[in-house]
Amino acid sequence: MEQYSELELKEEMKIRTPDGNTISIPGTYILWKKKEFDVWWNYNRGKISSSYISDDGIEKLRKIAYELDGQVIGDEGEEY
Repeated sequence: MEQYSELELKEEMKIRTPDGNTISIPGTYILWKKKEFDVWWNYNRGKISSSYISDDGIEKLRKIAYELDGQVIGDEGEEY
């Protein structure tokens, strides 16, 4: 995964709440750090769940899924 420097594999998702606290959600996630915001995808048993719609984002997920020997699954179960 080193070749995709903006993508990271994480063991938990961290979300900051409006009151400033941080919530940790365990699991396996792919993090895409962008300038404006971070995008998180759930990775489970070879499937990447994607609710982020963008040609650039889907293309990045296809590459990482290929590296992980997995597949990208959309909100309604469609495969990319």
